[in-house]
Amino acid sequence: QRTRPDSLAAARTLGYLATRNNQPQMAIDLYYDALRIRPRDPTTLYNLATTLMGFGRSEEALKHFEALVELRPDRVEVR
Repeated sequence: QRTRPDSLAAARTLGYLATRNNQPQMAIDLYYDALRIRPRDPTTLYNLATTLMGFGRSEEALKHFEALVELRPDRVEVR
C-alpha cells in the first residue's frame, strides 16, 4: 500500500510526474488524493480530466470537465 500525500501541492506534483513517466493509474490516484484534500480545486480537476482523457477514460474525464466548467464558467479554456 502506498503512502498518500497530505499536501495538495505534493499530490498534484507527484500526479504530474507520474503522468510524464507514463504511469497513468498512479497519476490518476494521486490526483484523486489531491481532490480529497481540496475537492473543488480547479487545477486538480483540470489535471485529472486531461490525464483521464489522455489515457482513454473519456466518460470519467467528462464529469471532471463538467465540474470545472461549473466551478469556473468565466474561463474560456475549460469550455
